[in-house]
Amino acid sequence: MPKVTYICCYNNLEQLKDMLQQSYNCYFSEPESEHCNLLLINAQEEGYKSAAQAYNCTINKRANEIGDIVVFCHQDIAFNNTLFHKRIITELIENPLQIIGAAGITKNGFVYSNLQYKQEKRFITKNRVSEKIEVESVDECFFATSKALLNKLKFDEKNCPYWHLYAVDLCYSAKACGFKSYIIPEIIFHKERNEGGMFTDNYFIRTMWNLCIKHKRISDKIYAPCYICPTNPIKAMQRLIKTLFKNILR
Repeated sequence: MPKVTYICCYNNLEQLKDMLQQSYNCYFSEPESEHCNLLLINAQEEGYKSAAQAYNCTINKRANEIGDIVVFCHQDIAFNNTLFHKRIITELIENPLQIIGAAGITKNGFVYSNLQYKQEKRFITKNRVSEKIEVESVDECFFATSKALLNKLKFDEKNCPYWHLYAVDLCYSAKACGFKSYIIPEIIFHKERNEGGMFTDNYFIRTMWNLCIKHKRISDKIYAPCYICPTNPIKAMQRLIKTLFKNILR
């Protein structure tokens, strides 16, 4: 059985304990634990400036602890079974050079996921999946790939210098190499509903601009699960400026 490493970069210890760590400790007991480990990164204490930097440094410094399959997840993810874990292993043994996520956006602009709110047990998105589907990119909250792919493609610290879009960038970098990204149908849980919605702050805008320039040769748009932007520089600038003004007027 391949070893699976879960990596979480956190900034809220209480949320981590209540969500991801509690689930992990509950469902990855013996004998599963010998094939699975959890690496926690205290983003503030260790002084990382971006998720890309935190993940790259951890993978390099703790290389001997990294398994054949690597799962990146936020502190506010939880689960009540290991079906998703078994599915990820099956998928990445069959094809190591792919990215598997819990939520993602397709080429037609629809966001799909089977994520549920933990308390409500209500699905987060209208579009759900009953089978594996190909997507343009996956959400950062939960995604997995192989050590083999990570050896080929590092997280881009230059173009993702903050805490946004690093998984989206990885999906497009993989696409440029002929690799694909997918969503799987198994259910996992997310933090409670945020009535304020997703806020595309100025760091997000800067990162999206970087990705539009970086990937303009392979795609006419960048499809992030929460935002779509043309890669044509003039159209991208217009789209991002509109978002910037919306942010200012909030």
